[in-house]
Amino acid sequence: MRFLKRYFIGLIFFYLIIFVVIFIFLIKINKIDSDIIIPRISLENQFGELKTFSDYKGKVLLVDFWYQGCQPCLEEMKYFPELLNKYNSELAIMSISIDSKEDTQDLLELKPKPWNFLQSKNSDWTFYNDDKKNSLVKELKVSEYPTYLLFNKEGELISSPYSGVAAVENKLSGIFGLNLAYVIQKENLKKLPALVIPYTVFVLLILFIEFLVYLFKKLFQKKIPMPIHYKINC
Repeated sequence: MRFLKRYFIGLIFFYLIIFVVIFIFLIKINKIDSDIIIPRISLENQFGELKTFSDYKGKVLLVDFWYQGCQPCLEEMKYFPELLNKYNSELAIMSISIDSKEDTQDLLELKPKPWNFLQSKNSDWTFYNDDKKNSLVKELKVSEYPTYLLFNKEGELISSPYSGVAAVENKLSGIFGLNLAYVIQKENLKKLPALVIPYTVFVLLILFIEFLVYLFKKLFQKKIPMPIHYKINC
């Protein structure tokens, strides 16, 4: 009974640690160096406006590098409308595509599935195309997609996280406000119960080692002779 109690308490802590590690990884681990010098390159958005990152001071800014054929880009990007609704005027998103301007414009106008969630008229979600001659992708050494940059309200780059949604929620709501990040990661979290097998093997291994140690002590422990007391008659 004592073993089962220890086993299940340990299992709860094991799952909790894995859960926390997943979200720390999504939020804290950077894809690119957060100390990189940010170039002042202006890009034209869907409204015909030239913008740089510094134009969004006063809001938390999420910069999203993506392209149309990127499935991981799509999986997180489709939660951007909910993220913008959640934080209203506190958040702005710049989505910078490496596709041609024509391809991006077609997506914004036609919104074919699975891209029908795109919001082409939202001033807080603007779309750009990387300029091959004056390339942000090249200057920032972006090599994976999606890549996210997160700027605080003072316009300072604070991270390049693996999950833009998780990083924004953590910045504006803290670790207990990661509801959209949880929804995105729920398929990965469903795999956690499978870890009960390696956990059980690990626990049994520890118990076996404890048993061997106990057995070793019992077999090789030297018996200390009892002291002999002599009675002296005076």
